[in-house]
Amino acid sequence: MLSYSRQQAIWLLALGVALVVSRWALFPRYLIMFDEINFALAVERFDPGAHQPQPPGYPLFVALLKLLALCVPKIEMVFLIASLLVSAAALVLLWRLCELMIGPNGGIIGALLFLFNPPFWLAAITNPVRLCLAAGALAVALCVWLACQRNSSRWFVLAAAVLGVCAGARPSLPILLAPLMFWAAWRIRLPWKAAGLAVLCFCAAVAAWLSVLIMTAGGFRQFLEMLRVYSEHQMAADSALFGAPLRNALQMAWEALTWSCLGALSWLWAVPFVMWKATGIFGAFTTRFLALWFFPGLLFWATFHVGDPDHTLLIIPVTCITGALVLTALTRKLSQAKRTVTIGFCVLLNVFLFFKPISETTIASTYKPVRWMKDYIADVLEGAGSLRYKGPVTVVFDENAPGWRQLSYYDPRAHIIVIMREEGHPLTTRHIIGKQATTRTSADGVVALPSCGTLAWTDPVARPVAASGIPLQSTHSRVFFTPAVRGESFEFHGIKFVSGEEACDAEAASGLSRLYQ
Repeated sequence: MLSYSRQQAIWLLALGVALVVSRWALFPRYLIMFDEINFALAVERFDPGAHQPQPPGYPLFVALLKLLALCVPKIEMVFLIASLLVSAAALVLLWRLCELMIGPNGGIIGALLFLFNPPFWLAAITNPVRLCLAAGALAVALCVWLACQRNSSRWFVLAAAVLGVCAGARPSLPILLAPLMFWAAWRIRLPWKAAGLAVLCFCAAVAAWLSVLIMTAGGFRQFLEMLRVYSEHQMAADSALFGAPLRNALQMAWEALTWSCLGALSWLWAVPFVMWKATGIFGAFTTRFLALWFFPGLLFWATFHVGDPDHTLLIIPVTCITGALVLTALTRKLSQAKRTVTIGFCVLLNVFLFFKPISETTIASTYKPVRWMKDYIADVLEGAGSLRYKGPVTVVFDENAPGWRQLSYYDPRAHIIVIMREEGHPLTTRHIIGKQATTRTSADGVVALPSCGTLAWTDPVARPVAASGIPLQSTHSRVFFTPAVRGESFEFHGIKFVSGEEACDAEAASGLSRLYQ
């Protein structure tokens, strides 16, 4: 019979191997998400005002990336290692919290449910910064649980300090965890002296990273203005509070609920079998603790903004802990073999939910769009890269088509033209070469292109049409190209392009050299 410590070590090793294999096997060859490129640029120069990364800046996560970049030359590997480190921290914290709440078996069950939870898996291979939502929330929740169970002011002060530090990776944490913190302070009858110390520790931790953001923005007023503009841009389309249509707002609320609770489908089937002893599973304290952790976040994402499934990672651990409570009660009197089969079935259901969409809303939380994006970005980068031997290359994107941000990062010398549309305004194009960008307005709705080298367009569905009727060639099925000829015109997304007067810059548009070094 193995000792408890040896069993823990074996399970920890097994979870670590499963984490590395499941994430590494699916990690894309290139950085495929817009936000990832923002963070990659921040490794070179931290400037949230220039979206390096996007506001508010996430300085502690950028610091982690910078630290890893000192030792790891490939930026993709930097993101993978950061993803594994933050994921591992979140898993260990959830395991420990479940052990304290439920017992040894509960810790293992909770960790397994969380490891293969679809949004947690998704974030690890597409946007690792969002893993900090889970890791930060779990670190604070663990301290709060210990503070309440031990009636300890010291653990509450530590929770406040941890919250301040973790907010440097995800600044929304203090807002969404504030109800849990205030409830804990009331429950343990926190002395005024300890409360003051907790506030001091929190403020000191926040000041350490907030001062960096304010200085980088150019001052406090500029920092607030940056946050205001970014928030309005993010929330205007879906939040009723920012003027979005009711239909959009209701859809966002449904997405927040679906993505938060998707992983619960792997264990909800067990609830009827343990309902008769539900009181023993969910005591008053446990219920309030989990509710005050879960519902403020759900309310925020349902009313303000939830753009992707992994935005909800702050509260997803609650569904895994709840699942661990239910499954522990279900399997408590089962044999080891039956318990293993039951938990294995739940894990397989989570894996199924990650690879197989069960509704239109859940598609975003599965591997299906990741696989499509991975192939699309590779086609764009490698397809445009294959044109570099033909001389200067100009690549045109519609602003709604992915890929231009990735192309500008992987080939800083490429000439990229992004079509920007705004109803009621003249046609605008953004011209990008490396880190330099200029915006031009076309009064007649015609976009000028260079008359030398190769002209290319890339889009998931649309392809350009030449006025001469000569079909454009394509490479990797995503990039359509033709040699530039003075006076030739093209139509793309209803916009006319004419090659002729635009200057050529062979050095600026020489191809994707970074891909082939």
